[in-house]
Amino acid sequence: MMSFSIFENEEQALKKLAEKIGILRDIEFAQKDRNYQLKALENILKKISAIPYENITKHINRKLISPHDIIYGFEKWGTGATCFPLVYLLKRILDFCHIESRIILADRTYAQRSHTLVLVQIKDKTYIADIGFLVFSPIEVSEKSVIASLPQGDILFSLSGNTLEAYTVFRNGHKKFRYKAYIDKVDKDDFISAWEESYNLEMMNHVIVSKLVGKNIIYIRDNFVHFIEDGVSKNLKMQKEEVLKLVESIGIDKKLFSDVWQYLLNPNQ
Repeated sequence: MMSFSIFENEEQALKKLAEKIGILRDIEFAQKDRNYQLKALENILKKISAIPYENITKHINRKLISPHDIIYGFEKWGTGATCFPLVYLLKRILDFCHIESRIILADRTYAQRSHTLVLVQIKDKTYIADIGFLVFSPIEVSEKSVIASLPQGDILFSLSGNTLEAYTVFRNGHKKFRYKAYIDKVDKDDFISAWEESYNLEMMNHVIVSKLVGKNIIYIRDNFVHFIEDGVSKNLKMQKEEVLKLVESIGIDKKLFSDVWQYLLNPNQ
């Protein structure tokens, strides 16, 4: 499957990150034993959940965010990245594991090619790894459809031809579209182009953090906060100080968050 590298000296940054989040042994075992690769994938996804989804660093560093940038920010501020750099990071980790995988692009309701995930092949089975959607377990999509019970709720992944669609499935049977991914080959230029386009999305008008904490997803967008568990979302509008305390509680530098938020409110100052 497809493999490419974008940045220089990636191996050093990836090794440092692997040591930091505790996946170095998984990489080493997966390199030596193909029978360990699924277990390695499971462990890597579980431990990479320590790295938050956030666009703080996207605001302060308007270039493609490298694995080195991610580990630097994670150690200094507790930051992570958005889906494109996180997925690229995961893809490069899987490359070092000698696990077959490729990056694919997906359309969301608000923009085409605005989401990305990793398609993984282990033996005769196909999995998706969708850490940009805060899915931290491999979802097997070898069959035509599967429903995964996640903190976000029950998510239907439906594979048909060269497309993979994801929907939230509600208890009353209704479905809400999440994305449509394309299994077609994505080359380096396609991926970089989609990544660069993501800097023009509406999300860049806000400061956003999302992280899995225990069994809950905490999603912060400016002063609106969602606590999500088993598909049920408790939505609150908080005062700035309350938001900053919450940001700090999940390990992110509250001053950095506050500075970016303030800039977005007053960009001309």
